[in-house]
Amino acid sequence: MKTVLITGGSGGIGASAARQCAADGMGVIVTYNNHPDLAENVVKEIEVAGGYQI
Repeated sequence: MKTVLITGGSGGIGASAARQCAADGMGVIVTYNNHPDLAENVVKEIEVAGGYQI
């Protein structure tokens, strides 16, 4: 499995990239500088869609 590191994953392009990479079967690491609640929502969306957390 390929793994990708997404910076700025709490919103905008970063969140969209995280969702798409997960949908494409990649492992996703999400980082953020602000808005931890939004980053957590992105991770939860990925998990609900069938992704998993390491």
